[in-house]
Amino acid sequence: MRVLSRRAASADQLICDVLEFMLPANRYIKSLILLSSLLCLLLGSGGVGYAGDPFGFIGNWNYRENGGDAVDSTSQLNHSYSLTYMKDLSAAMAFSGSVRYSETLPSEGTETRSLNPSLSFDARSDLFSLNLNASESRSEQEGTPERVTDAWGVNLSSQMERWPSVRFYFNQSFSTDDSQPKQIDNNTQTSGASIEYGYSVFDFLYDVRHSLTTDDIQNSETENLDQTAQVSYAQTFWQGRVTIAASQQYQTTENEVSSVAPIYIVYPSTSGLFGTQAEFGALTNTTDVDGLLATNLALIDGDKSNSAGVDVFDNRFEVRKIAIQVDREDIRRLELYLDRELNGDNTQLTFKVFQSDDGENWSYLSNSPTFPLDINDRQLVRFELPTGAKQKYLMVAVKTNSTFPAAAHVTEIEASTFEPGRSRDTTTLQTQFNGSVRLSDNWTVSYSLRRAETQLDSGDTVQLNQSLISSYRLNEKVGFSFGVSENTDSSDNSADQTNRSYSVAMATQPLSSVNFSLGYTHSDNSSDDGRDKTTDAVHSTLNAAIYPDLTASLSTNWSQSEDNLAGSETNNFGATFNTTAYLSPKTDLNTSLSYTESDSSDGETSRSETYGVTFGYRPSDMLLFNLSFDGDLEEDTSSLSGSSNWIWSRKLQSQFGFSFDFGDDTSQQYNGLLSWLISRSLSMQSSANYMVADEGNGWNINASFNMIF
Repeated sequence: MRVLSRRAASADQLICDVLEFMLPANRYIKSLILLSSLLCLLLGSGGVGYAGDPFGFIGNWNYRENGGDAVDSTSQLNHSYSLTYMKDLSAAMAFSGSVRYSETLPSEGTETRSLNPSLSFDARSDLFSLNLNASESRSEQEGTPERVTDAWGVNLSSQMERWPSVRFYFNQSFSTDDSQPKQIDNNTQTSGASIEYGYSVFDFLYDVRHSLTTDDIQNSETENLDQTAQVSYAQTFWQGRVTIAASQQYQTTENEVSSVAPIYIVYPSTSGLFGTQAEFGALTNTTDVDGLLATNLALIDGDKSNSAGVDVFDNRFEVRKIAIQVDREDIRRLELYLDRELNGDNTQLTFKVFQSDDGENWSYLSNSPTFPLDINDRQLVRFELPTGAKQKYLMVAVKTNSTFPAAAHVTEIEASTFEPGRSRDTTTLQTQFNGSVRLSDNWTVSYSLRRAETQLDSGDTVQLNQSLISSYRLNEKVGFSFGVSENTDSSDNSADQTNRSYSVAMATQPLSSVNFSLGYTHSDNSSDDGRDKTTDAVHSTLNAAIYPDLTASLSTNWSQSEDNLAGSETNNFGATFNTTAYLSPKTDLNTSLSYTESDSSDGETSRSETYGVTFGYRPSDMLLFNLSFDGDLEEDTSSLSGSSNWIWSRKLQSQFGFSFDFGDDTSQQYNGLLSWLISRSLSMQSSANYMVADEGNGWNINASFNMIF
């Protein structure tokens, strides 16, 4: 009765008092008190909200259901609500706050809910900018303890022109749960400063960051001190004919862990990798996942909130391969971070862990992941690895058997060792140089170099990448390019590897309607342990406009690889022919023919012959039809699919489609999509899919409703 005993000075204050009085009966007492306090502030600052007030509200309701002959019907309801408030207190100060509540209610599985309030204050002048922020995250999963994370921070940056840019920051967070005994109880303090200054053609940067994490559950403390210094130079000479850019970076990391018991320590990897491969069958321990992967540094940049460009539900006919360089450390835990909770969608995924010493030939290591959440409610895919995983690369291969779940993007991959308390120092020196010279209007030469040296307690590694490219245009119709590159990787704990590549290419346009290119590449991969491999490849492309409304292209490729260690040789050949015909302003026709062949010295031979035809017809700006037919002669399979897109009005759109698959296994699939913008504040989307297959029929529906004010 303490609250009601106070006299409300206004109707707004009375509403706030009643809210505070009623809240103790709710399971989210503290969070809703913060919500009520925010509402009080909102109401007290401006009275009843009218058009133009700085209030915002977003509501989302999503329902999906699926079932079939071979599976039980399941459904799930997701709903979330967000209340935001933004107010300019003056020309130099602003205040904002938000509260978000979300809940997931599956017919089978675990219910989850979360509540996330936050506040922020900003001040800006000609001399500095200041930000103060605070937030709380409460999450509850049925059958598990409620988890709470409180955080606050301050950021101060200079705004003075022609002076160095200086920034200071401090953040603190506390995480716990309501279990007895507690499963989570830790706090983290992070502070840092940076100074950046540009003078003439030079840029200077110095950054220092200190963090201290205390874990009362594991009785451990982890302290990190990171320092980075960098100087960059960029300049052009002789009227832009010569361009030079160079940088030198020095980075040191001091990591100290004190613990009563051994704990997991994240390994500071220098390379993240990603690739895909076609796979129509299931992902198993014996699936061939050999092949080099492309560098993707977003996988190891420390950003666990934003996507690294990898969606695990993207294509059910592809294996997605996410790898990390671990330099033969004894890794005992491997983790993938996702940008959303799977909420049972992990049953649609298959995960396997592979390892490799050269980044190309992979062997199976482990499976059976777990799916916990981290302290910030990010979904983890965690693998506990056996002792002795000491190869240079680890890879998580993932394949989905359904494309119906919403996208789930990988944000980070982390590898951890299992060690007692210890101290580790890491020093990284990185040098980069890029230069280009335009010797004439038709001749350009460019050179690039990158050297990265990592000094660890266990030994040093050095990566050196160099490339030289020259392009020469003989005349308006003929041009040439030449390239040489070398990548070396040396380590105190492994055999040195060197990859060299030489290439030459020609591009010509003999007629205004014809383009032709031809290229040759020779690659040598050598290692101190005798794992040598050479590859020769030839590729060509011909594009021609036969008629104003008819174009065609022909591309061919041939390669030969020799593995000296295995004593094997592999030959590959492929050709693709495509045409595009515009039969009328509203009708187009596309055709495709493809042939690939591969044979090796051990007698293995494979061949593929595919074809495809796509027909498009747009009778008006409101209606579009597409029909396609494709097949594989070697596999004796084919498919027919079609779709229609209807724009009924500016606010109402629909799409209907079908697909028939023919072969040893036949199936039919029908789908529909409806999108309706009811008003400027309300919208609705719904979709349905029905499949008829030999192994049984299946269906799913999805509907969502959005409200924005």
